Amino acid sequence: MRAELDKLRSGSAGHAGNVGTVGAWDVPEQLSERVGTAHQSMLRYVTLFAKAYEDVIASIESSAKNFDLSDLAARDAASRAGRGIEPRATHESQN
Repeated sequence: MRAELDKLRSGSAGHAGNVGTVGAWDVPEQLSERVGTAHQSMLRYVTLFAKAYEDVIASIESSAKNFDLSDLAARDAASRAGRGIEPRATHESQN
């Protein structure tokens, strides 16, 4: 997931702030402004999405780590089950 996030970020980085002009009369200039605005909006939303995706990845990694720790604790408890008290009680220790 981190590799996919890096690809997403690299694809949205390094783009020029202005897409450029299409021509020298009013219609192409207005089109250029609108395309530039749309381009900036898309980059902004991709950046916001990447941040949200990074938060999801961090939550999944944290959950996986907690699961691993819980699994280890459960295995440890299961391996100790039935062994009884250590050291075993003796007649002398009870007096």
